[in-house]
Parts: sequence; C-alpha cells; structure tokens
Amino acid sequence: MVCSFGFRAADDVGPVCDRVGRKPVLVGGLVAFSAGSVACAAIWSIEALILFRLIEATGAGAVCAVSTAIIKDCFKPERRTALFWFCR
Repeated sequence: MVCSFGFRAADDVGPVCDRVGRKPVLVGGLVAFSAGSVACAAIWSIEALILFRLIEATGAGAVCAVSTAIIKDCFKPERRTALFWFCR
C-alpha cells in the first residue's frame, strides 16, 4: 500500500515540473526520500514507520518520474532505450 502511494505521487509530478522546472522537483524528491529513510531508522512506533515510509515513497515516486523525463529530454531516441533499461 505504501509503494502504491509513491506511484500515485509520481502522477502528480508532471504538472508541478511544468510550473517550477525539473531540478527543484528532483531535488525535493531526493530530500524527501533521504529524510524519510533517515526517519525510518529512528522510529518509535509502527504508526511513525508508516508515516515515514509514505514520505519516502512520495520522494521516490517524484525521483523516478522526473529522472525519466530528464532522460527523455536530453537524449536521442536510439540512445534513450539503453538508458531507460539502465535506470530500471
């Protein structure tokens, strides 16, 4: 369930990227993922773990969506296939 929340968050990243750019969204996703990971190491209850995993999943979803868009924009189609395979 927590992972599906991250995939849902990835769908909402596109319009945000169009408004503010890809770099701030990518950095924000990395910060959210890292903060969620560190917080998961210092949990005190199962509810806190679920909350921090949701934060982590949201950041991971954003990073996956934005990195795919960056590869699509920066590389030609014949090179893009190998890079998409490498990233997954």
